[in-house]
Amino acid sequence: MAVYAAANPQTLVVAVDCDTQANLSATMLTQLGTYHTKTSIKKRRLSGEHVPPEYEGFTEGAEVVKNMENAEVGPGAWSKTIGGLLHAEIQNQAGMAIPGDFLIDVHKHNDNLPTNIRLLCGDTRCEVLIPEVQKHTIGVATPFHNPYKKTMSILKTFCEAIPKMAEVGPTGDYQSVTLFFDTNPALNFLTQLALCASHKLIVPLNADGFSKQGVENMFHSIYGMHPIDGPLAAYEAEMFHAKVRHHQMPIAKMHAFINNKSMMFAGEATGVFCALQGKISDMLYEEYKKAMDNGDVNTVFNAPAEPNDLRNGDNGDKFKKYFTGTMRDMMSCGAASLHSGLPLWLLKRKKQNIKHELGSKAHVIGSATSSMEDIAGSERGASAHACLMSLLLRPDHISKRELTLNGSGLTESQRTHLWSEFNQGPVPNT
Repeated sequence: MAVYAAANPQTLVVAVDCDTQANLSATMLTQLGTYHTKTSIKKRRLSGEHVPPEYEGFTEGAEVVKNMENAEVGPGAWSKTIGGLLHAEIQNQAGMAIPGDFLIDVHKHNDNLPTNIRLLCGDTRCEVLIPEVQKHTIGVATPFHNPYKKTMSILKTFCEAIPKMAEVGPTGDYQSVTLFFDTNPALNFLTQLALCASHKLIVPLNADGFSKQGVENMFHSIYGMHPIDGPLAAYEAEMFHAKVRHHQMPIAKMHAFINNKSMMFAGEATGVFCALQGKISDMLYEEYKKAMDNGDVNTVFNAPAEPNDLRNGDNGDKFKKYFTGTMRDMMSCGAASLHSGLPLWLLKRKKQNIKHELGSKAHVIGSATSSMEDIAGSERGASAHACLMSLLLRPDHISKRELTLNGSGLTESQRTHLWSEFNQGPVPNT
C-alpha cells in the first residue's frame, strides 16, 4: 500500500483496518525517532544551534490507536475508529458519519509515509459493539427497506462517500481514490463488511497444509461452493454466502493469491516451499475449473474476459501466472519496518535510527532490496509480470491477447522513482 501511494501521488489512498487487533493502524501510526550522531551534535554546537538529545522521539502506534479510540467525533460522540462507525449504526446515525471526521491523515502522525494516505483506524474494543450491530440485520425486507442489506453496507456506504470529499476531484489535491482493506483471516462480521465494500480479494498464503485447508473453506463460506449435504444442509441458508446471494449483494472476487514468507534463491521459491506452493496452486486451479463448470467463475474469480483461456491444456500454468505470486520472507527488514513504521525504501536511509531503536545491528539492507524487487519490480526495469504490484494492479478483465503480455503493474517512471528513493543512501542527521 505504501509503495502504491508513493508511486501514485495524485491518488488518495485509504487504508481501512477491519482487524480488531488493529496491527495495521499501530504500524502506520508509529513514528520512528531521530538518532543524532556525536558528529552531528558537535557540528550543531559549533554552529551555535540548539543541541538535541542523542535520540529524539519515538511514538508507539498502539498508543495512538488508544487515543483514537478515546477521541470523539460526530453527533453521537463516536470514536475516531471503525468502532465509532459501528457505534453510529447502533444509534441509527451512520448516515450522518462524515468520512473526513473519521479518516486520519497518517503523515501527520508518521512523516515517513506518503502524504496521500488516510486511515480508518482499527479498534481493539469494537468486538463489544458487533452483537448489537448484528441485531440490525434482522427484519423483513420490503421494496423500501432491507435491514440486512443496509447494515451489511455500512462500510460500503461510508467508503462510497470518500470520493465526494473536497480534497478529491477536479478542484482537489487528488484525482481518484483507492481503498485497501485489512481483515482478520476468519470470516467474522468485520471481514464480511469488508467483503461487501470491496471489489478484489487478495489472499496471503503460507506454504503449508493449514493454508490449503483455509482456502478450501473460503470457497465454501464466502462463495457457497461445495455445499453441505445431509442433515446440516438446512442450516446453510444462514451462512454469509447464502444471505448475500439472497439479498443480491455483490461481494469481492478472488483476485490474487500471494505465497507469503517464502524462502527464495535466485528469484525462485526453494525446495519445500516450491513443492507446497505447487500443491496449493493445483488446488486453486481445480476450484477455478469447478467454478467454470458451474457457471460461477465470474462470481468467484476476477477472471479474464475469456475465462476458458486459463484452462487450455497447460496444466494450469496460465492460471498460476495470472492469479498467483510469491513474496519472500522479509526477515529482519520486515521486523524493522513493522516496529519503526518505515516503508521499505526508507529502511536503508534510516539505518542508524533503526539500529538505535531496536538495539541491534539491524542487517536490513540485503533483505530490503530483495523485498523491494518482489513488490515493485527490478531496479533495472526488467519485465514487470514477476512483481507483486503488477499482479495486484492487473486489470479486472483483460483480453486474450493481453494474457501473453506483462500485467499493468507500475510504470517504468514509477519504478525508477521508488528505486531512486531507496538508493539515496543515508541522509545526514540534522
